[in-house]
Amino acid sequence: MGAANGKGPSLTTVTASPRGLAVTALRETVPRLSQLLRSVTDPGRRAVGHWSIGETAAHLTAVTVLDSSWARGGRPEPGPWRELFDRASTTTLDQVSEINALTMVCEPERDPRVLAARIEREADRLVEALAAGASAEPGDEVSWLAGIGTSPTGVVAHLLSEMLVHGRDIARAEGRSFPSLAAPARLFFETFFLDALQSPAVSRFATERNGDGGELRWELRLRGAQPVQLVFAPGQLTVERTAARAPDVRISADPGVMLLVMFRRISPLAPMLRGRLVVSGRRPWKLRRLMRLLQMPA
Repeated sequence: MGAANGKGPSLTTVTASPRGLAVTALRETVPRLSQLLRSVTDPGRRAVGHWSIGETAAHLTAVTVLDSSWARGGRPEPGPWRELFDRASTTTLDQVSEINALTMVCEPERDPRVLAARIEREADRLVEALAAGASAEPGDEVSWLAGIGTSPTGVVAHLLSEMLVHGRDIARAEGRSFPSLAAPARLFFETFFLDALQSPAVSRFATERNGDGGELRWELRLRGAQPVQLVFAPGQLTVERTAARAPDVRISADPGVMLLVMFRRISPLAPMLRGRLVVSGRRPWKLRRLMRLLQMPA
């Protein structure tokens, strides 16, 4: 799927290596996030769902520890983090909410300034490993959450998506902005999203949501990337780089906007009105069903 592991089609069009792009994106995103966390005025203010800013920062810290371990091909030191890592590695997608709840237990700190330092330390370890080539080679596959196979770069791309989305949650709670930049958002789709969709666990999860709803062919056109089609059919999900048929729904979008739509942070309507997301195709009214199929586990 991703060019990083040679499993199938990819959205990648850039000439720089995905690993190099991931390192650059981490070096740019982590300082932005840390600066935001250190400037929080009220950690108890609600950020997203029932989580406060402090709890959201704790969740981000846990995700950084877990994704760093997966990407580097190792396990955390013995203790609560290793227990969480082992459980997350063997969970199922319909139990992700339980893993999220456990992150709150493993990381009891709620001071965003303290958590910013922890995120920086763990991210530095990850960048050092990636830059030195100490983690798995780009063509290798690592086992991620729920045993989903992806590349080390794909895991980093997932971490970046969490930082962008939850950074925005925290910033909005503080009355500020935290833009989802196009480059790291595109990396999420290029190196992680397609890999994850083609893993047996995610494919089964998506097709169960589809039920007997019939085939739905979606074409994704991200700015700066090659188009790709995803075909949801009863009992099957496939990814096609060469379109065999016209899509039911075609979405042309800015990568940062598409990321926020996927994670249910914004409705497609607002960016559609601004021209940052365009819906077309043979049956564009199927967009609502598509959004239900693409809803990320939470």
